[in-house]
Amino acid sequence: MNKLNIKRVIYIIAFLALMSFSCYWTAESLYLWQPSLTRVGGWLIAIVFYIVASICFSKVLSALNKNEYFGNSIGGRGGQLALGLIGLLLFWIGLSLPTNTHTLLYKASIKDVATHDVQVTKGYLEALKDENVRARKLQNAFDEKKLKVNGLLNRFLEQMTDEANSGIGKKCQNIFMELNNVLDNRMEEKKVTSQSIAEWQRVYKDYMKQAHNILERDRKDMNEQIKKIHKQVNSKELAQDIKRCDACLKDIDKMNGIDEDIMKGIRKDLSLCYAFIKKNSDDITFKGKDKKKYASESLTTDTEAMLSVPHVWKDYLTTDKFNGRGFIWWVLIALLVDLAAFIFFNIAQRSKNNAL
Repeated sequence: MNKLNIKRVIYIIAFLALMSFSCYWTAESLYLWQPSLTRVGGWLIAIVFYIVASICFSKVLSALNKNEYFGNSIGGRGGQLALGLIGLLLFWIGLSLPTNTHTLLYKASIKDVATHDVQVTKGYLEALKDENVRARKLQNAFDEKKLKVNGLLNRFLEQMTDEANSGIGKKCQNIFMELNNVLDNRMEEKKVTSQSIAEWQRVYKDYMKQAHNILERDRKDMNEQIKKIHKQVNSKELAQDIKRCDACLKDIDKMNGIDEDIMKGIRKDLSLCYAFIKKNSDDITFKGKDKKKYASESLTTDTEAMLSVPHVWKDYLTTDKFNGRGFIWWVLIALLVDLAAFIFFNIAQRSKNNAL
């Protein structure tokens, strides 16, 4: 009768304990990423992949052991090493490690990511409410035109009132041409019967009146265009989206841990807000690379992107989105848990006596 190998039992228990942590993280990640798998499906995939990865790890250690004999094995030592490494690459590096890191990062960071996502989105919505790019461009263009017109009228007045100035007629005529050009050639040129200052004062008053009347018409046209722009923005929907953001921030603040039902509602509300911003993206001044995010063909909120394993890793490798969120720390935790489990599995497997 075989004697119970206590050490082997301990190794198996340690392996199962660490495996349960790793498989839980993998299953959670898979469920977040692909809910159609269900949590049960996620657990089944995690367990199967983990056991295979553990076996592959043992194969690699065996192949590296010079005292191990591989005479009857497929491909011999080299074949076993290759199979082990390929298995680790597919089942551990390809699934377990990235999904475990994803779950750890998600649980530690999702509330902060969602809060920042909502705050930035709300900021753009409020900016759209107060002003927008097209309206501001119209206002700036009008203000610039008005400034030029007043400057030219002042120059006209200075030339006309300078009694020591010779060639008053030609200089005033040149100023009129500049003024008329600024006002899109809508002024009527007046005939000058003499070069006296009194005559030019009469002409000046006429030009000033014309210029101010044209500016007033331009101002009214500008206000009408701005009203149309504000109407296009749909202020009712905008106000509703701002309320959505406020509600999301309250939900995040009162959330104990991570409530996926609440997070689902937040993701839905953010998607609606993103869509509204995209529809009115021409009227918003974006910061940094935000335009690419809010106006892209396939809208994905930062909060939604946290559900996807590939998206999270891509963002980490190509952006600074996860700076300060301990991404490498979570990688190391996942790595150490798995390596410890693999080592316990290998030791238990190599025990000479049957533990059970």
